[in-house]
Amino acid sequence: MTEVMQWPRHKPFLSATHVNKGPSTAIPSLHRVLHTPSMRTAMNCIRNRYFPVTTNRSTALHTLGHLTSVSGIQTTTYQGFSQPAPAALMVTVCVAQLYSTANRTWKNRHKKRVYRKKQQQSQAVRFVTMENSCFSYSVIFIITLLVLTTMALEECLLEQLRLKAQVRHLEHQTKLQQIKIENLLQEKELQFMDRGDEMVVINLGEKRTYADCGEIYNDGNKRSGFYKIQPRMSNTSFSVFCDMSEGGGWTVVQRRSDGSQDFYRNWTDYKQGFGDFTTAMGEYWLGNDKLHYLTLQDDYTLRIDLLDFEGQRRYADYKSFRVNDEESAYQISCGDYSGTAGDSLTGGFNPEVQWWANHNGMKFSTWDRDNDNYEENCAVDDKGGWWYNRCHSTNLNGLYYKGPYTSNTDDGIVWYTWHGWWYSMKYVAMKIRSANFEPNLV
Repeated sequence: MTEVMQWPRHKPFLSATHVNKGPSTAIPSLHRVLHTPSMRTAMNCIRNRYFPVTTNRSTALHTLGHLTSVSGIQTTTYQGFSQPAPAALMVTVCVAQLYSTANRTWKNRHKKRVYRKKQQQSQAVRFVTMENSCFSYSVIFIITLLVLTTMALEECLLEQLRLKAQVRHLEHQTKLQQIKIENLLQEKELQFMDRGDEMVVINLGEKRTYADCGEIYNDGNKRSGFYKIQPRMSNTSFSVFCDMSEGGGWTVVQRRSDGSQDFYRNWTDYKQGFGDFTTAMGEYWLGNDKLHYLTLQDDYTLRIDLLDFEGQRRYADYKSFRVNDEESAYQISCGDYSGTAGDSLTGGFNPEVQWWANHNGMKFSTWDRDNDNYEENCAVDDKGGWWYNRCHSTNLNGLYYKGPYTSNTDDGIVWYTWHGWWYSMKYVAMKIRSANFEPNLV
């Protein structure tokens, strides 16, 4: 039995001595080498790389013999296997070379795997970084968009406020211009007041009969003054002041200008009419019968012109103005209000006070004919003839005071929604015109 030599740990497994002793010594040493962990690892690497079917040491030795024979190394027989000759050193060298090659291959593969893994990790990190960057950019973009949108909305709101302020300014300017225009238009009427006792009676002859001042205007008479008219239902004609300003055709039914006429009169006087029907400043009440005939023939608009002692002017318009006959006590009816003086005639300034301040639907009252809703006689308390309720928010036939006044009752020429109860107007004119009136400009 061939001796298997035991080599110290500090010496190489194969040396020149073992090689020179021949195969009997070298081969067992090679066998020992092949059983070491390192050589087993090398054999496994060689087997797995070049001969996947190799499963044991015997096959591995055959493989080594095949490799050495291919390389031109002579072989010998040891324990039934063909072994390399002339010495085991060649086999060891071959195995070492194969192991070195396998080891380098494994290391290269390992490096490649590590490199690929690092690249994958790097790509993952880059992807995460890129994803985070995209997210950050998206957040920045959204925040920027929100900021820009907020700024745009703020600018839009500021622009709206600026435009609203401009609109309010223009509306204010427009109102001022309207007041100026109204003042200029009314100056024509007030010019008659400056003429003193100048006669303004205009005689058109008997060539035709006019139902109101609108027909006189459209017949080519554009001068304001007193004309004779005869409503269609009336049996007599009468003189009335025609105001040809503000579009023309206004029939003046009442005027207060200087306090020269006494308006604290009885039922008959207010029925027939009284006052100065000749001069430009003349104060008068046309008469309730005449008012009835005028408003019976058409749909009329009532305009009330007001002037205070500070020179300020206001007006109030009422649609569908009508006065009934004496049997109904000359009951008044009127429609919607418009104007600048406030709605004192129908109490529209406050719904809660209409039960006493609304004159619409009231009957006419004088000191000798009480038709109001008050326990006492409003005409006696307020010194006039009017369509009193309980008692009034307007009293255009009251006593003539010069502006603010003091009295036991509010008996002045009152328009409550402008100056209240304790201020008396300087000038008042009540005038009517057909709602179907169309001025003839020829």
